[in-house]
Amino acid sequence: MLNKYFWLAVSWTVFVTVLCLISTDSFSSIANIDIDNTDKYVHSAFYFVLTMAWLLFFKAIYGNTVRVRSLVFSAAVSYGIIVEICQLLFTESRSGDAMDVLANGIGSAAAIGVIWLYKRNKRIVN
Repeated sequence: MLNKYFWLAVSWTVFVTVLCLISTDSFSSIANIDIDNTDKYVHSAFYFVLTMAWLLFFKAIYGNTVRVRSLVFSAAVSYGIIVEICQLLFTESRSGDAMDVLANGIGSAAAIGVIWLYKRNKRIVN
């Protein structure tokens, strides 16, 4: 049986996929924020949430183990690489970017770190 986090994880994954593969012209109506490397912060945030959502789903089934965290991190990073390759091969206005892959990995690592710290602090308090 699927837990409540499954649909959150799937929905977020679809959301990230669509936003990463649609034309950049679609973003022209959004206010232009003048921060260096804004897209890298967005990538990190997207993959933080993506990793956290999948961690919550698998944690409810298998527990908060190193193996679960490692597999979810590996899957999120692999997914990010696949999306960048798809941008390179299948879109005209997007391009694959190694720095986006790095930003994705940083977001995923941050999510793993937050879960690890939560587990560690919970164990210390109890």
